Amino acid sequence: MLLFFKNTVLLLKNYPKKPVNRIYANLKKQSRLLRSITWVNIVFQLLFPLSLYFSPLMIMANSDATSFSDKNTHYFEKKTADTQLATVVMKTGSLLSSNNTTDAAINMARSALLTQANTSIQQWLKQFGTARVQFNVNDHFHLKGSALDLLLPLYDSPQSMLFTQLGARNKDSRNTVNIGMGIRTWQDHWLFGMNTFFDQDVTNKNRRLGIGAEIWTDHLKLSANHYLAITDWHSSADFADYNERPANGYDIGAEMYLPFYPQLGGKLLFEQYQGNDVDLWGKSQRQRDPYAISIGINYTPIPLITLGAEHREGKGNKSDTRFNLQINYRIGQPWQTQINPTTVATIRSLAGSRYDLVERNNHIVLDHQKQPLISLTLPKKITGMAKSKQSLTASVTTKYGLERIEWNSAALQAAGGTVRSVSPVALEITMPPYQPGSNNIYTLSSVAYDNKGNTSTPVIVQLIVTPQNVNGQHSQTWASSGALIADGQSTSHIYINLRDDNNQPIEGMANQLILTPRFTATENPENGKTLPGSPIKLSDIKESKPGKYTTILTAGTQPGTIELTPSLNKNILQPYTVNLMKVHKLNKIAKFDFIVSKNKIIADNNDESVLIFTAKDADSKPLSGLPVSFELSDAAGTTLSKVTEQDGGIYTATLKGSIAKEVTIEPRIDGNSIAAIPPKAVTLIQKKVEGVNPDTSSFVVSKPKILADGNDETVLTFTAKDTDNKPLSGLTVSFKVNDAADTILSKVTEQDGGIYTATLKGSAAKEVTIEPLITGKSIGVTPQKLTLAAKKVKVDEVSP
Repeated sequence: MLLFFKNTVLLLKNYPKKPVNRIYANLKKQSRLLRSITWVNIVFQLLFPLSLYFSPLMIMANSDATSFSDKNTHYFEKKTADTQLATVVMKTGSLLSSNNTTDAAINMARSALLTQANTSIQQWLKQFGTARVQFNVNDHFHLKGSALDLLLPLYDSPQSMLFTQLGARNKDSRNTVNIGMGIRTWQDHWLFGMNTFFDQDVTNKNRRLGIGAEIWTDHLKLSANHYLAITDWHSSADFADYNERPANGYDIGAEMYLPFYPQLGGKLLFEQYQGNDVDLWGKSQRQRDPYAISIGINYTPIPLITLGAEHREGKGNKSDTRFNLQINYRIGQPWQTQINPTTVATIRSLAGSRYDLVERNNHIVLDHQKQPLISLTLPKKITGMAKSKQSLTASVTTKYGLERIEWNSAALQAAGGTVRSVSPVALEITMPPYQPGSNNIYTLSSVAYDNKGNTSTPVIVQLIVTPQNVNGQHSQTWASSGALIADGQSTSHIYINLRDDNNQPIEGMANQLILTPRFTATENPENGKTLPGSPIKLSDIKESKPGKYTTILTAGTQPGTIELTPSLNKNILQPYTVNLMKVHKLNKIAKFDFIVSKNKIIADNNDESVLIFTAKDADSKPLSGLPVSFELSDAAGTTLSKVTEQDGGIYTATLKGSIAKEVTIEPRIDGNSIAAIPPKAVTLIQKKVEGVNPDTSSFVVSKPKILADGNDETVLTFTAKDTDNKPLSGLTVSFKVNDAADTILSKVTEQDGGIYTATLKGSAAKEVTIEPLITGKSIGVTPQKLTLAAKKVKVDEVSP
């Protein structure tokens, strides 16, 4: 029968190799015959060994005395024809599930060859100890899935044994070697053992240490193992851009067999490994700190055959079920012993398992870690004054190049700060106003992306806002009237303009700003004594505009001077003095008027405006002999004549100048302001250029507010006309921007009708003043203001 099977295999293997189409045609015709021959062969070869189990020959085998050698260092007997037959019969099972008879037969032949090789190697190794061999060769003659384990006693006595266990295996394209050393001792009916192993993944240089313990007795094996990684993180052989290392873990297992029915046994195993990305369930099903519980049952009707089923469940509802058929051919034992059911009890005894291999996981379970493909570094914190501009530059390390950085500045912008991108890795941050009573700490988070979509770990920067330093030169204090009548009713608005070192307004300081009055009384000229009177009053300070604060001063009833000193956070500013005049000196002035003859004059030192102040009493009679003067807000480049008293209580003076600007003029009596008289403004305009009349000419901007995004723009239009309102063409017109940084001004284009246009856009949020010039000179046309508003920043728009 064996010869018939071998001939059948050779027939199938050596079937003539013709062109593909002819092979297919012939196989189609003869497939029924080939399948019939093969199935008959299989049935006969399966029935033969099974019939032995139920035949009288089997009964004779059961009557023979059987025993297992206590040592594995003997020579083995030569295999009989029956032994070879049994091996072949077991391997024919693979044909049952094959649809391709030719390939299945070839695989069966190869399997038979490997079985013979495994048996020979195992037979030779068992001269030295216990050996377990799994020798596999795939279609490409690679030893994938092969394994070899060998236990060698180094010292052996009835009470103890020192041994070494060596192993080598291939799984998932990885070659692993195991080197172990252990000791076993026997006390009464118990075995106690300790062992340690060094496991090495030769393929990718993973190493770990194993420590194990064993407690065995008849029909029961208990084992525990602990696995410790030795190798640190290094590049993975299975996944690109990942690191790997052995996972730390442990397992606890038990094997049990029924004493009254040793053919039936069970297995229980719990195992767990630590790590964020562990492949306990396979490379494609990695988990964090996975665990598994395995429960199995096995049936060994005769020592030769073991049928088993094992179910495993674990973390994340992972589960699998395995069925296995194990051929336990023990080299050197008679065939009758291999198929005798009574010998199963012997192999379950403590003596029969003396040289069994250590129960442990010889495959290295790996933990994985995503490689840091991109990293982002930023300063931990930035400290700056409110309204100040701060630079933030990121440091990025990446394997695949930087694609973008996403910034989240929602909290900063909600508090009034701004963020502007100046490069792919840099920002310009404008700090928000300082909020008294708050911690004034804001966060700016960022994430970097590479060109393959990998992200860095989010980084957070703390932005700490400190109060602005008050600058005494930039800050100012003034009053709507510098002189009040000491009547207990007259009032004057006190204005305080707070500016920092960068000349930026200091906001939100109304509750911290202190205005300290210091009153000095004057003597009564009649009796040389200080007049009694009510004190002055100051209202609560309020912020009218960003950085501009206002309070109202109410005069008392006693003449004198009031020195008002503002201070903020112990920073003292220059004081401002208000005079309280005696009632008898100004009480006669009931009606007064102040006008200027021209609101605009040419700054040529010839054109002039007449300043006229009129004072009358309650009966409308003119008041003469008053010490009238005029105070200019900016006297540079101006000429103010001496005040002349005219009939009817009229006081006049003339104003001219050579510098184009606006001047504010305030009448005063005896050097003191008059609360009820508002100041007047006179504009000195540039001398007419090339016949251009500023009064008939015009200058407009199409949009007074644009986005500071470098795209939105406004059109500047200047229309030049002469004194006869006729358009002027051919002029050299330009536009002057007071703060041209981060702005783009196009070339001026002349249109019909004396119209000159240009476009302006910018990328920085601010307010600019634009003035038309002719041949580089001002022509007195009123400048226009343009606001460049910050673009609303979204998280994905801050980064380029």
